[in-house]
Amino acid sequence: MLNTSKYTNFYIYMKNLLYAFIFCCITIVFSSCTNNSTNTQLLSLNKIELGFGPEDILIDSLSSNSKRLLISCASRREKDNPQTNGIYAMNLSTNAITKLERVNEPANLLFRPHGFDMAKIGGAIYLFVINHEDNKGRQSILKYKVQENQLLFDSLIMHSKIISPNDIFVNNDGSFYISNDASKRGNRMELLLGQKKGSLVYFSINGAAIELDTALAYPNGVFATQSHVWVSTVGENSLYRYEIASDSFTNKTLLTNELQGGDNISLYQNSFIIPGHPNFLQFFLHKINSDYHSPSIVYQYHLDKQSLDTLFIDDGSRISAASTAIFHQGHLYISQVFDPFILKVKIE
Repeated sequence: MLNTSKYTNFYIYMKNLLYAFIFCCITIVFSSCTNNSTNTQLLSLNKIELGFGPEDILIDSLSSNSKRLLISCASRREKDNPQTNGIYAMNLSTNAITKLERVNEPANLLFRPHGFDMAKIGGAIYLFVINHEDNKGRQSILKYKVQENQLLFDSLIMHSKIISPNDIFVNNDGSFYISNDASKRGNRMELLLGQKKGSLVYFSINGAAIELDTALAYPNGVFATQSHVWVSTVGENSLYRYEIASDSFTNKTLLTNELQGGDNISLYQNSFIIPGHPNFLQFFLHKINSDYHSPSIVYQYHLDKQSLDTLFIDDGSRISAASTAIFHQGHLYISQVFDPFILKVKIE
């Protein structure tokens, strides 16, 4: 009997090599990385182990008796264990980790979470989770009612404009924004070639979708207030702001184009904390093999001064491919795309 798995693995290996080669060529020709420095002093580092791919994190001060960190985990390498996929809660005082039980989900649901966000809607606390069921060709938003130790499934949201969702921001009325990092799920060439085919989409409470922008190069992090929406882009190294006025979106403004591979956005006082990926080649090699490190950088963008500082820099030996960073009580909590831990960094 012919062993087809051997040929399949060889095909995957050769395809990854081809992508790595293209990444290398583009990095050499178009590299615009600058030498970054930071005045931040690292006082301590603590590695907190959990599921593979803790891509997104947020502070939950609504559904628990004490503040906790929620963490969205999904394995993204072939060899990584998908059984660790889930939403985890970390006690911010003790660092104790709990995997939250998910109940009442559809029987055929494959849970592969990505970006997520929480909001209090009509007196109840809800978690909106981007979910990738690539084997079914299904991209969706999963909505859960949040309890102390459980996530109670509420609904599955699908729409033709939920194409390749990466990050989500939820308003207190139940409307939300998503970034589609590509015009077609899994289209790596758009990232490789820097094509502006990603989109930023607003979904109203009645389910209508409004495309704010359809010409972004791998849009990623999203954050919103009543008056503005911001989005970071990997392909353009940029942070954009859109104005909201009378249910319309106007005045797209480029705030900075020095955000190397900008990822998820979190708010700290009057600034954004945004990690970045300064080297796409090493990021892709790290995706193939965890032994390859991918540099990480964490920026602080000051909204009042419209200036960019650097809080944390690493060559990937301490944490690779940082994706979300939250500053809380003197600590940076840094998550990542692939490996099974987050980093708790005390800084001065």
